[in-house]
Amino acid sequence: MIADTTEIPNEGGPTTRELIQLAGGEASFQVTNVASWEDVDSAVGKLMADYGRLDIVVNNAAIYASKPLHEPTDEEWERVLAVNLTGMFHGCKRAVQQFRLRETANDVRGGSSRSPRGTA
Repeated sequence: MIADTTEIPNEGGPTTRELIQLAGGEASFQVTNVASWEDVDSAVGKLMADYGRLDIVVNNAAIYASKPLHEPTDEEWERVLAVNLTGMFHGCKRAVQQFRLRETANDVRGGSSRSPRGTA
């Protein structure tokens, strides 16, 4: 599952979902604002309903103010923090909650039971 505020790449071209599908994989897209706990929780809930398990999280949402450091307003800076820091926290927290629900396999919860220890 790809979770983002928009599916359309800023730079144009095919979406990540389309690229995965063209390579023979399966993918879905869920509109998600990582600064919102409700959005992140909903995305993981949908992923569980659709796929049945969470194996890995790539927590890479990030924004910037697009201005020199001395120009952003407090509101713009708060938005950067909400996405870049709070969003990272939400993604990690929700993934760990889901991983802890799984039975252990080879002393590991989360990730594939086929993964070498420490790489899940």
